[in-house]
Amino acid sequence: MQRKLAAILKKVEVEGFRRFANKKVIELQRGLNLIVGPVGSGKSSIFESIEYGFFGTTFGLRRKIYRKEDLVNSEKDSLRVGIEFEVENEGTYYLERFFSPDEGDKVLLKTPTGEKITNKILVDEIVRELLGLDFFEFERTVAVNHVLLFLLTYGPPSTRNHAFDSLLGLDVIYKLVKALSLTRLKERIKDVEDEYEYLKQRLDELKESEKKAYEDIQKLRQQLETKKKVESSLRLELEETIQQIKSLEGIEDEYYQVKARYDFLSREVGGGLNEEDIIVELEKVKPRLSRVLGMLLMDKAVEKLESLKVDRKNMINVAKVYSDILGEAWKTYDDFSKSMIELKGEIEKREFLLREIEKKIIEIEPEVEEYKRAEEELERILRKYGSEDKVRREIERLSFDIKRLEAKYALTICIRKIRSHLFKESVRKKALYCPICGSKISHEHLKTLSKREEESKIVSELDKELEEKRERIKELKKVLQDIEELKVLMVEKEDKVSAYEQLFSKRKELLEEIHSLRTEVAENEAKLRDIARELSKIEDSMKLIKTFLEKMEKIKEFEKIKKKFEKINIK
Repeated sequence: MQRKLAAILKKVEVEGFRRFANKKVIELQRGLNLIVGPVGSGKSSIFESIEYGFFGTTFGLRRKIYRKEDLVNSEKDSLRVGIEFEVENEGTYYLERFFSPDEGDKVLLKTPTGEKITNKILVDEIVRELLGLDFFEFERTVAVNHVLLFLLTYGPPSTRNHAFDSLLGLDVIYKLVKALSLTRLKERIKDVEDEYEYLKQRLDELKESEKKAYEDIQKLRQQLETKKKVESSLRLELEETIQQIKSLEGIEDEYYQVKARYDFLSREVGGGLNEEDIIVELEKVKPRLSRVLGMLLMDKAVEKLESLKVDRKNMINVAKVYSDILGEAWKTYDDFSKSMIELKGEIEKREFLLREIEKKIIEIEPEVEEYKRAEEELERILRKYGSEDKVRREIERLSFDIKRLEAKYALTICIRKIRSHLFKESVRKKALYCPICGSKISHEHLKTLSKREEESKIVSELDKELEEKRERIKELKKVLQDIEELKVLMVEKEDKVSAYEQLFSKRKELLEEIHSLRTEVAENEAKLRDIARELSKIEDSMKLIKTFLEKMEKIKEFEKIKKKFEKINIK
């Protein structure tokens, strides 16, 4: 948070700055201080030196009206500005800035405690904190530049309104109002609707996955219940067998034990099983699993799978390898899913950055449009009237013509008055002598003195020509004033136009990146869904194969028990 302004300017020292070649010290008192002097005496230079002393820049530098080298007096090789100011409850600070085209910028800040700071970035930050405002706020709330004063005094109503809006901060409100365009709101609503449709689609997919997961859980629960029942049944049979073993001795114990096992296995292996069925199932699983592994880019697993040969001798081993590879495939699938989440995070980051850039574009856009309108108006004026130099030359030519015509006009009026006087005197005296040569003026010549129609026509034409040329000069001067105002406005908006173009370029890049990432995510998600479905089907097939293998082991055990039971039963 910025601190409250509580600084009092006490003294300004300038040397080699603008109008001041030699050292100049200006002591300032508390209260109102007036600086009075003729045009060109350095009043504006003092004002600019205060700007430069506090912030290291000026109104003209920020708007690139002139270079920093132009601040150095033509008789000097460098400039120095010293500012002494007092901060309430802290003491007096002394800030000095030095610049030369060869050595560049240097700065020194002396604190009330005697500490000296020369790091420019640190000094600028301390000054902003002490004053409670930066250069832009200083320019708007503390100082009014002579350019703005010129626009306020001589500019047309639109320019004066713009200057007042800038000083009062109303331009920010206008920008905000202009930024809230219906088109932008519609575009934003469309973006939100598109995002809603995407989230809705994603929610449906998640619901479908949830439903499938729930169905899988129900199946597993049913299988668990079935196995619990089988376990309970086996425990019961086991207890019965144990009781029979305890109650019987010798061959009878062995008989009943074998018989119980025989009966149990005969129920378990009912219907029999062909080894070819297991081989067929394993052969069906192999290409499906290979295809999924290829989709997951598991080349080594594919090579391992392709190297397996399925036959009666290695069915169990092949089934185990299939299960291991299936587990690795699920793990790789999970890794891919995590990478999709990270990719979506990248999309969200870019979308956030895009929204921030679009906000800035909306903020700057009114000023850019104002710059373009000024540029178009300036081009129109230059097309119509030519360059500034051409307009100035025409004004000079017209001024010379007006002076010539005014002299001719005055001479014509003078001659007209002399003739009128001579005519009146000749009528009164009936004879008249020339005041120059003394000769008598003839009666015929006196008649010519009374003819005023031609002289009146000449005077009228001169009046008309003078009026046309004066109106033309007035028009051209107004053109020069418009050109100057438009250039000042364009200089003020130049930075905003440059920033707008950079932001627009960045926005285009982000839109392309977001589109590319979304396309990649959509394609990969569709691919992962296909992989998940296929892995689930393969997992179901492996469960069936496992059941077949367990049953085959029981069949083998049943054959052994059967022979043993038949042998004991014969005995």
